[in-house]
Amino acid sequence: MVSPEAIENAMRGVIDPVLGDDLVDLGMYQGADIAEDGTVTVSIALTTAGCPLRAQLTRDVEDRVGSLPGVSRIRVQTSEMSPGQKKELMARARLRAQENPPATEIPGRTRVLAISSGKGGVGKSSVTVNLAAGLANRGFTVGLLDADIAGFSVPRMLGAIRRAGAPGSSRW
Repeated sequence: MVSPEAIENAMRGVIDPVLGDDLVDLGMYQGADIAEDGTVTVSIALTTAGCPLRAQLTRDVEDRVGSLPGVSRIRVQTSEMSPGQKKELMARARLRAQENPPATEIPGRTRVLAISSGKGGVGKSSVTVNLAAGLANRGFTVGLLDADIAGFSVPRMLGAIRRAGAPGSSRW
């Protein structure tokens, strides 16, 4: 007969693909019931009831726990995490992201400024262009992205008359 410790060790091999950690350490593994006939029912708590990764996590649990000696059948029960569990999970995910930040080509000394407002026509583009021009005049390398979904105005304000293309391309 399989032991609870063996099941927990197997569950350490089930990795949440989004959070990049195993279900035990994430607090998603809630335990297992082991029946006399070797049927194991594993309980996992998902972050949301409609978790898009439910099928993948269920398959991974079935593969890992189902391969243990003494397991004749595997069932996976899912539930939704409580707000407190979700809070703990997110705190752990944030800490892990700080400890292992993703690689980036943007130097650490780079600063990103965002100019935004919940209202249109208040001068966001004017402030942005003037700030970018002022920083460039001081010798800083400046990149500017106009993400206005209602219609961009920064190219016109900067006097751009041709369409930008990839470096070396003939598309203008």
